[in-house]
Amino acid sequence: MEACRDRIYFETAGSGNSPARIRILRYSPNRVDLEAGLPAPGLLIFNDSFYPGWQAIADGQDKEIYRSNYIFKGIFLSGGEHRVSFIFRPASYRWGKWITLFSLFAGVLLIALKMAFSRKISGVVNPKSPV
Repeated sequence: MEACRDRIYFETAGSGNSPARIRILRYSPNRVDLEAGLPAPGLLIFNDSFYPGWQAIADGQDKEIYRSNYIFKGIFLSGGEHRVSFIFRPASYRWGKWITLFSLFAGVLLIALKMAFSRKISGVVNPKSPV
């Protein structure tokens, strides 16, 4: 977690960087959880690449992520104590998951239909064969 300390900071309007208490609780490639004690409303900036698919949740509510300093992501927070999560859930993953499940279901269905159809055909073609 020590390497992550310089990745998150807080800015308020007109005062530049202000003292804020930010503690990273969890840091993984697809999720970052943190606690923030902020002296005033402002922008919490996470020095990680802004990329579609990231979601921010602050105190249980979805927050809009803004592009900060051209390449980073940031969310606006009111002053006070907050629990914030940045979660990576790209649409491509969700689409891929549903396409895979549909393909698997269709494949199993086609195999079952082929087996049922081939038994039915074999019974009609050779009615004297033992069942």
